[in-house]
Amino acid sequence: MKAVTFLGLFALSGVLFAQQGPMMPKGGQVDAKKFAAAEKSYKAAKMAYGKKPKDAKLKKAYVDSTVAFGLANMYSATLPAREKYKFALVYFREALKIDPKNKLAKEQMDLIVSIYKQMGRPVPN
Repeated sequence: MKAVTFLGLFALSGVLFAQQGPMMPKGGQVDAKKFAAAEKSYKAAKMAYGKKPKDAKLKKAYVDSTVAFGLANMYSATLPAREKYKFALVYFREALKIDPKNKLAKEQMDLIVSIYKQMGRPVPN
């Protein structure tokens, strides 16, 4: 039962970006309901992976849900701009620790870093 629930939550995180690809959600922002679904999926995937870190499917689900939650933060309609990019960066880095070759996480992390640098602001840790 828990596996079905986990897979259902993971599928919900994919809904965030299914309409217009992984870079931009439909409408340009993620509403509170989709944000909450992405967060729930992320937490479930992280917990499942923590229990079985050698399971390749759980690892992929964890990385994918972490990137999806990073995107949800980046495009959140409710988080202030000062927070959304800082939080998104945390999740992209987290995904890259587990999967250093994750192209989407790397691209989005690099984008956020370049924006901070262009603004002359320090990049958050």
